[in-house]
Amino acid sequence: MTTALILQGASSITVEIPAESITRKTEALATASAVKAVSDAASQKQAADALRTVTALLKAVEDSRKQIKEPVLAAGRNIDETARTFASPLEVEKARLGELLAGFERVERRKVEEAERARQAEIRRIEAERLKAEREAQEAARKAQEEAARIERERIKAQQDASNAENAQARRAAQEQADKLAREQAEARAAQEKQRAAEAAQQAELHRQHQEAGRQVVTFAQPKTSGMTVRERFNFEVLDIHELYTFDKSLVTLEPNRSEILKRINAAENPLRKCPALVIFAEVKVGVR
Repeated sequence: MTTALILQGASSITVEIPAESITRKTEALATASAVKAVSDAASQKQAADALRTVTALLKAVEDSRKQIKEPVLAAGRNIDETARTFASPLEVEKARLGELLAGFERVERRKVEEAERARQAEIRRIEAERLKAEREAQEAARKAQEEAARIERERIKAQQDASNAENAQARRAAQEQADKLAREQAEARAAQEKQRAAEAAQQAELHRQHQEAGRQVVTFAQPKTSGMTVRERFNFEVLDIHELYTFDKSLVTLEPNRSEILKRINAAENPLRKCPALVIFAEVKVGVR
C-alpha cells in the first residue's frame, strides 16, 4: 500500500539547551538547596529570593517551550487539516456506501425474520389443527360408544322379547329385530374402526407436517462479496437519566463538578462554606513576584 501523505523535513528538528541555561539551572539549584529552614526574617528573605530565582527560570523554560513548540503544533494542525481536507469526500462516500450496504442487510434480515415468523405460525397452526382433530376424535369415539351401547341394549331387549314371545309370529318378529340390531352393531363397529383409521392417518400427517416445519431452519444469507464483513452491535439512547439511575446505579457515572464547586467556595459574595457532602478547607500557597 502506498503512503497517502508524506511529511518532509520532520527528521531535522532537534531541541538544544544553551550553556547559559545550564549555568542558570546549576546556580538556581545551588541557591535553593542552601535553604534548609525558614525560621526568621533573614531565612525567609533567603528562601523567597531562591524561590524567585527558581520560578523565573521555570517561567523562562515554559515560555521557550511554548515558543519553539508553536511551529511544531502549527505543523501538526497543518497535517490534520491536510489529511481532513483530502479525506473529507472519501469519508462522505464511505458513510454513504456503508449505509447502502447496511440498508440491504436490514432488508435481508427482515426477510429472514418474516420467514421465521411464518414458520412459527405454521407450526402453531398445525399444532392447533392436531389438537382440534384430537378433540373431535375423542368426541366421535364417545358418541360411537354411546350408540354401540344403545344398540346393544336394544338387541338384548329384542332377544329377550323373542324368548318371551307367546307365539311363533311374535318370536320371528322379535328375532328379526334382534338380528337387525346385531347387523347395525357390526356396521357401527366397522364404521368406528374406519373412523379410527382415518383419525390415525390424519394425526400421522399432522405429525409429519409438524416435524417438517420444525426441521426447516431459516438462516441469514451471509454476504458473498469478498472482503466484506457484517457485524451486529446494539446501541442505545438515554431517554431519562434519572430513571436510568433509579433502574440501575451502575449504568450512570456520577462525579463532582469541580470547577463549579471551586467557583462557589471562592465566590466574593456568599461563598459556600457548609455542605454535608463536602469538607471545605483553606490552602495556603506562597508565591513571588
